[in-house]
Amino acid sequence: MAALAASGHDPVSLDQAGDPPVDLGNESMVRAAAEDVAATVAFLASDAAAALTGQVLCTDGGLILR
Repeated sequence: MAALAASGHDPVSLDQAGDPPVDLGNESMVRAAAEDVAATVAFLASDAAAALTGQVLCTDGGLILR
C-alpha cells in the first residue's frame, strides 16, 4: 500500500459496510491482511476447496472478533 501511495495512487480497502477494516498507515496490519487474503486465495485454488460454492469468506484475520 505504501508503494501505491508513494507512486501517487490513493489505495483504499473497504469492508461491506464501507468501513476500512485495516489501518492503511499501519504496515504490520496491512501485511497481516495481505497474508490472510493470500492464504484464502491459495486455499480456494486448491483441491480442498472443490466442494465450496456460494460462500462468503471473511479474510480479516479475526479483526471482526476484536
